[in-house]
Amino acid sequence: MSYRFRSWVSLVGVAVIVSACASAGTATSGPTGAAAPTQAAIASQGAAPTTAGATQPAGPAGAGTSSGKACDLLTGDEVGAATSQTGVTAQPLASDNTEGASGCGYVAGASASIAIVLILDPANTNTDPAGYLQLPGSADVPVTGAKAVFVPAAGNVTFVIKGSNVVTIQVLAPAPGEDYQKTEAKLVQKIADRMP
Repeated sequence: MSYRFRSWVSLVGVAVIVSACASAGTATSGPTGAAAPTQAAIASQGAAPTTAGATQPAGPAGAGTSSGKACDLLTGDEVGAATSQTGVTAQPLASDNTEGASGCGYVAGASASIAIVLILDPANTNTDPAGYLQLPGSADVPVTGAKAVFVPAAGNVTFVIKGSNVVTIQVLAPAPGEDYQKTEAKLVQKIADRMP
């Protein structure tokens, strides 16, 4: 079974879990059902570039300068350092493959998807960290200037919440000897600093 297929299958399972929670009446206190299907849609795309020859952007210019595009929140080098991968590039995801406002796939080599960052649609996303913490196994992630919650039930995704904005990071290939939460935690502060 291919790596991408396994990731997609696990995320489809998460979509079912989150949908079941929403059906059980927890939708008002937890993440919206849109978060998990969005991650599944991204994983099924495999973080392929949206245009031929897509390259890594020059990188974020600094704190608070995001243009609203997910690829402005982390550089390929930052994701590579956190995951112990080399040659990582950031590739914008086609808007029809996400349910968020913007998505970015981080790819090592020619096709190994190692991380996904998604800016969620503020109109359809819960911005209350307490709602995310109600999901099984969820944990606060230390961050300055924002709130962050690691949610294993959503596919080992960390939600970064700043004002009315929510960004998710999902590492598909953590650094050797680390779990998903620890690798994602290395990137959370950079995302929070660059969120509007």
